[in-house]
Amino acid sequence: MSSSRLSRPIAKNIIVEECWLPVPGYESMYEVSSLGRVYSLDRKSWNGFRWRRVRARFLRPILSGKGYKNVKLSKCGVIKRFDISRLVLLAFSGPCPLGHEASHLNGKSKDDRFCNLKWETPKQNTHRKIEHGTQLYGRDQATKSKLTEQEVRDIRHRAALKEPRKQLAACFGVSVPTICDTVNRKRWKWVS
Repeated sequence: MSSSRLSRPIAKNIIVEECWLPVPGYESMYEVSSLGRVYSLDRKSWNGFRWRRVRARFLRPILSGKGYKNVKLSKCGVIKRFDISRLVLLAFSGPCPLGHEASHLNGKSKDDRFCNLKWETPKQNTHRKIEHGTQLYGRDQATKSKLTEQEVRDIRHRAALKEPRKQLAACFGVSVPTICDTVNRKRWKWVS
């Protein structure tokens, strides 16, 4: 490991020690740091036809559609994309416990330092997102949402007046099960 990768200035006159560990499953190919950086080691790689030299370099993260930084790792000609937060936790904390996911403790999805990450259940992670105000609801969550909060209120009001669910589905352009789930608060729980 080169000494130029050991420490990194994060602000003027502040230097933080950076620890490096091999990426599990990609040992001798990639390393990940406690500050969330990924380094490709100098090596020879077989691409299926011939050997080629891979020069050592830092990998440039790409933002996913959900706002998480990820990188592509290659092994035996197979390229896979990984969230950096997950790689940091795998290297520094061990394998992901069954039913858990990577959680950012400060609510900032681009902060992949080990001190900011933890394996948590989806429920714990959602509670943390609610605390930080980063949990998305309704139309903010996905552009695929067909209903607005006002339409949900209208559906619940009209259902309380005993309007048939099939008629509500036709009126709002959604399926009858969607109307049932909305009325029974299986969907859009937060809308009063």
